[in-house]
Amino acid sequence: MRFTVVFIFLCLGIRAQSSDSLIHEIMQVASDTERVNLLYKTGFDLRNTDPAHAYRLARACEHEALLSNSKKHLAKSYNLLGILFYKRSDYTKALQYHRRALQLREEIQDKLGIAISETNLGNIYTDLLYFRLAENSYLDALKQYKELDNTLQTAKCLINLGVLKHEQKQNIPAIHNFKEALKLGNSIGDYEILAICNSNIGELMAEQGLLDTALLYTEEGLKMRNMLDNEVEVADSYLNMAHIFTLQKRYSEAENYLGLAEKIAHDYDYTQARLILYKLKAELYHDTKNPDKAYLYLQKHYSLKDSLQNLEKETMVLLDEETPETTYETGHAKPAGNTWLLISCIACLFLVPFILFRYKR
Repeated sequence: MRFTVVFIFLCLGIRAQSSDSLIHEIMQVASDTERVNLLYKTGFDLRNTDPAHAYRLARACEHEALLSNSKKHLAKSYNLLGILFYKRSDYTKALQYHRRALQLREEIQDKLGIAISETNLGNIYTDLLYFRLAENSYLDALKQYKELDNTLQTAKCLINLGVLKHEQKQNIPAIHNFKEALKLGNSIGDYEILAICNSNIGELMAEQGLLDTALLYTEEGLKMRNMLDNEVEVADSYLNMAHIFTLQKRYSEAENYLGLAEKIAHDYDYTQARLILYKLKAELYHDTKNPDKAYLYLQKHYSLKDSLQNLEKETMVLLDEETPETTYETGHAKPAGNTWLLISCIACLFLVPFILFRYKR
């Protein structure tokens, strides 16, 4: 698993409701722009749990925005549609909508909106490995945030640039960006930024073999997450600690942190943590000469990974059923053979980055 880029957005908690009744309720709001805002926020809040529902809300949001003749609100509707298509990995449509949103925001000189659109475009370009385009987008977003004197979003943008450099295996500039973000996080006392940066720097130090330094940064990230009382993300730090201890051949300590992470993953049904947990357990048992357990956990890892991929496909099909083509005039069994050989061949796959703090926009 690789580093995760930062998305910034607003969320609104809503109760479970059918799409039709929810949209009907929102339509009773008198102000057309406020209807757009409510449709947008509720659609965004449902983007992970019910993408088909979120899509219907996004289309209603677009319709109301067109009626409002407000470029600012039309840009918001396009932004939500871009988010939903990005989440289903339809990058072509995601790019189209985010570019439409950016164009409208540039026309009205909405600096914050421009920064949001450039951030989203940078995330897509990063996933597509269009690194130059991604960097240009992130730098444009960074410029807007600095002009707005928005320290928090400036720090998050620096994190994105650090992730981008890491993707290109440019660890020195990646660490530089994370350390700059770390300074900003310290200046405003933002524990989330501090947790992200310390964890990312720890991971990069581990990749470079600087295990003692990596451990210091990872422990600091863990401390920040404990201060946030966010037990789910504490599991991520426990996994990072376990990996470093395994590399240091401190196996009993590695096993202890894997146990702590496993308990949280079980208590909170944290699937992504289990995915990494199984892989790290396979690595640990491989190094401690227990091939049967190593193979068992490797099987668990790939079985869970396949299940997640199938679930994602099902979600995409569900969304497909709700996505008519639209044209807008407005612009926008254990294998035979030597188990040890198998494990040795795939051991190299274990040196991977870990779960990090995740924003999604």
